[in-house]
Amino acid sequence: MPELIKQFEDDDEDVRLAAVEAVGKLGSKEHVPELIKRFEDKDGDVHRAAVEVVGKLGSKEHVPELIKRFEDDVEDVRRAAVEAVGKLGSKEHVPELIKRFEDDDEDVRRAAVEAVGKLGSKEHVPELIKRFKD
Repeated sequence: MPELIKQFEDDDEDVRLAAVEAVGKLGSKEHVPELIKRFEDKDGDVHRAAVEVVGKLGSKEHVPELIKRFEDDVEDVRRAAVEAVGKLGSKEHVPELIKRFEDDDEDVRRAAVEAVGKLGSKEHVPELIKRFKD
């Protein structure tokens, strides 16, 4: 596994992407901190994949790092981060997800509505209903 993690630093974005995806397939939870470092990768596909893998392997303690990605320039990264928080988060994260209802990207907005539906409680129903009317 250490050889695979070394590939996260390769000059070729395809190699970095393959390494991130391989860690996800292997289910190596102990490498989540290295994956979080890839959130800053210059290649959008690499940092999107890293966010997706952290969503698969991470835990609630990683949610703050994922929420930071809600402001990413890459729509797919924002969507992946919202989906990951929907999997790993809790009711306390719903206000951050509701803010994504106003995202410029339709897929991000849809992911946010789904995440709030998973994590929210009765108090969030009016916001969800309003969103469906929009």
